[in-house]
Amino acid sequence: SYIVGKTGWVVPSKDPLKLANIIEKAITQLRNKNWNKRRYAARLRIKKNFDINKMLKSYNKIWSNIQ
Repeated sequence: SYIVGKTGWVVPSKDPLKLANIIEKAITQLRNKNWNKRRYAARLRIKKNFDINKMLKSYNKIWSNIQ
């Protein structure tokens, strides 16, 4: 849920009915004009928070503090 944030949906594990409902909801929204906004927001969130260079810097900082 942390990775997805408010840009998508999170389904509890071991709940296939909710998963099916969310997949159906996502498919119906593909035709919605806001789909591209949602997709763009998700991409920006991933780029901002989970960029490989940012992750490497974070790991290096943690490892430097441990030594």
